[in-house]
Amino acid sequence: MTLPWILLSILSLGNATLLAFLWWQLQHNQGAIHQLNASLAALRSRISEHQLDMEELRERKRVMEQLVDNSTSSVETVHRSIADTTFGVLGRLSENSLYKAGTDQLRQIHDGTSKGVYGTIRIANRELHSLADILIKQQQRKDDEDNSS
Repeated sequence: MTLPWILLSILSLGNATLLAFLWWQLQHNQGAIHQLNASLAALRSRISEHQLDMEELRERKRVMEQLVDNSTSSVETVHRSIADTTFGVLGRLSENSLYKAGTDQLRQIHDGTSKGVYGTIRIANRELHSLADILIKQQQRKDDEDNSS
């Protein structure tokens, strides 16, 4: 077996492992999203009826924010592990200094892009939940005004 075939086999195994994990994570997240959507529908109904306890809403928001953050961290950790393995193998198999330099540059691009993507997901998650905090406070003020009149 030649070096390119060995490298291709290793990369294929890494990709298959990542794909399997991402499929599992997708299934897990779809179930969680279904549960969250059901919770959200229930929350919307209760808000419209002014029966939702604001503390419960804050807690559910906190749990959703934590779920997204934890899921992102899990995927990022596995992704980083597979990338470390793949780029490590490429680095060790690089006999040509030009090829090694290209591999190093590719890794820098990959790592920078990955950090940017996962960072963006975390920022969007925080901002979305900051908006949710604002909406909860507005709803609470509205409920307080409705109750005082």
